[in-house]
Amino acid sequence: MWRFVKAILLGALAAAAAPMIFTCGIAIFLLGDVLRGNQEGWRVAYLAVLPLVVAVPVVFAAGLIVGLPTAALLKWRGRESREAYVSIGVIAGSTIPLAALRWMDAPSGHWTALLGALGGGVAAYVWWASAPASKVR
Repeated sequence: MWRFVKAILLGALAAAAAPMIFTCGIAIFLLGDVLRGNQEGWRVAYLAVLPLVVAVPVVFAAGLIVGLPTAALLKWRGRESREAYVSIGVIAGSTIPLAALRWMDAPSGHWTALLGALGGGVAAYVWWASAPASKVR
């Protein structure tokens, strides 16, 4: 259980890190307004962590729908390796945002596939690295 939670949280953090640079920058810029009473502090704090708020449920769902079945399949077939996990994580991580954009008929936003690939790769690597040493080749 802890292995799954750690993989999801670190994968989501990796995917949200780049957008959080911008949202935290905007939040710092708005800090003066908060101190003067022109802006509510909770709204600025929410803006700062918004990419993480979006990334955690997406990575969690991907971990449940893709990650756990893939791990079971790799274990059953005796093919567990760092390369297998990370490759599948990167492919699934980049495919899920592209599929969502296609489903929404969005004309832009394809850069999110890079964030998804990073998040999926990190989550898969953490999953593999957290495995008991005796069970992973």
